[in-house]
Amino acid sequence: MAYEPTAWKKGDVITSAKLNKLEAGAKNEQVGPAGEKGATGPAGSTGPAGPAGKAGANGKDGAAGAAGKSAYQTWLDAGNEGTEAEFLAALKGPKGDAGAKGDKGDPGEKGATGVAGKDGAAGVGVKAITLMTTDGKVTAGTATLTNDKTADITVTEKPAS
Repeated sequence: MAYEPTAWKKGDVITSAKLNKLEAGAKNEQVGPAGEKGATGPAGSTGPAGPAGKAGANGKDGAAGAAGKSAYQTWLDAGNEGTEAEFLAALKGPKGDAGAKGDKGDPGEKGATGVAGKDGAAGVGVKAITLMTTDGKVTAGTATLTNDKTADITVTEKPAS
């Protein structure tokens, strides 16, 4: 029995019965392998087709279609009245009321204590001064600092003014 293809139309529903018919038809209509090339016919007989001809020139562009209506004009055509500004405002709709303000939230938990800063460098001060006198006058000395280093002191007399 020869396969009868389904003539599909827009809106047709694909059913399992129609798909099964297609599957069965495809199974029965399998094409076998190609046969051997036949011999060339005698002169004057209808032979193989010649080469394809050149492609024809492209056709001219069609005329431009009419411009469509604006949304505002379509709105007017539907029986509405008003200016274009009123139309645009109608698209946006009215502004809604502001929502109620919420209650103030509870305070957050206390944060962790920060890392302690580094101690600053210790200052150096004078721990003791030892003075030397010559002929009853202070002429030199040694200062012992709080870091236990020492510094020599030289004493000079200020000239009288």
